[in-house]
Amino acid sequence: MKFHLLVIVLVALLAVSCRKNFSTERLIGSWQTDSVYSYDNGYELTYRDLHEEPLQHYEQAGRVKMTMGSESRWFTYELIQPDSLIIRNQNNKPVNKYLLLKLDEQQLVVKKQKPLIFSGPGQERYEIRYLSKIRE
Repeated sequence: MKFHLLVIVLVALLAVSCRKNFSTERLIGSWQTDSVYSYDNGYELTYRDLHEEPLQHYEQAGRVKMTMGSESRWFTYELIQPDSLIIRNQNNKPVNKYLLLKLDEQQLVVKKQKPLIFSGPGQERYEIRYLSKIRE
């Protein structure tokens, strides 16, 4: 009985230690979108020519500036452990909700659920964004 309890405790500790924890320090800096993979109910498409994607500049204080050309807008962000990133507008309303798939010193990969097209079950729509850190 003690052996089974020990195994359960060890498995639980292993599961907790293997959870992804993304640090804010790795997010701080400027990111550019390299490509966007889109999945729509079985149809796949990858966009690589992304001239219309804003640069994202994350600051330590929970602020992010999106810039495109000479125009920029400020938002706030919240990194919710273990794996969520929420971008909010100036009225504190969520603009984007992402699932963090990867965050290291060079790459940020996020997944965003897209709204369903039809009513009913059996649909899956999402996009995965691949961003790389800009060395300034």
